Amino acid sequence: MIPGLYPGRTEHIHFKVTVNGKTYTSQLFFPGVSQNEGDSIYSARMLVTLNTSTSPVTGTFTFVVNTA
Repeated sequence: MIPGLYPGRTEHIHFKVTVNGKTYTSQLFFPGVSQNEGDSIYSARMLVTLNTSTSPVTGTFTFVVNTA
């Protein structure tokens, strides 16, 4: 699943992670998308690692939540 583009944004997926009753919300981005650098919310730290040798293509991201 690759999201479509809309004005001012690059391809991204919204997600929520809940830890100890607190919910964290952010977005994941895809590598190699030319619109990444023009998106004011884009962060290279939030890039999904894609495995293109599988069918379908799969993605991996390690979520780290600081609960301190």
